[in-house]
Amino acid sequence: MNKFHYLLSVFLLTECSNELNNTSSISKSKDSLVQVDVILIDSNEISSDYKEYKYCYFDSFANSNEVTQLAKDLYQNKDWDLHNEAPALALLDSLNAKNKWLRPFYFKIITKTYAKSDGYFSEGLGLVGKEFTENNLLEFISNFENTNCFNDEDMHTWAKIVLLELCLGADNNNGNFILSKYTNEMKARSKSFNIIKKNNIDKFCKTLSVEWKKLKNDN
Repeated sequence: MNKFHYLLSVFLLTECSNELNNTSSISKSKDSLVQVDVILIDSNEISSDYKEYKYCYFDSFANSNEVTQLAKDLYQNKDWDLHNEAPALALLDSLNAKNKWLRPFYFKIITKTYAKSDGYFSEGLGLVGKEFTENNLLEFISNFENTNCFNDEDMHTWAKIVLLELCLGADNNNGNFILSKYTNEMKARSKSFNIIKKNNIDKFCKTLSVEWKKLKNDN
């Protein structure tokens, strides 16, 4: 385990335990809700359940005491930075918040962090972003079904986030292979998705290719 991953584990275990404890009050107030981790067992259930929050109730969360100040500042485009390691690294773990109603909001917040990501946070962002697309593919791509919530620019940002991790150690010789392997696996795992999600998977894969070519040209 390298130094970054050690620090990431320490900070996230400490800070995010507080974050998740805070969000539990929302879960308790909505007795009928089921955690995303459970819903993912049944792809049909999560597909229909996602309709419940496709109207981007992000403003409500931004004004909630359940959300960290850093997340609020990011969402409201206030003056923010990621140099305070503890809350910044804790923010990354919010993608996996147990409260499913918070996860799209934090997906929006993590998308916004890319604009100022560098150093340790950039490394963590790429790692967590790639793992999220792999471990929560249906949830990931469902976010893009409402373009009022997440548009093409957001999809390009997520392609860049994933490439932060995919491109580690990659060069012109093996980079294309790494990217192709990742996108082929993504398409294979989406075979049971509905047509809208499949189309968005294809779109995301093409977006990855576009951003990868940009990276190669810049280098």
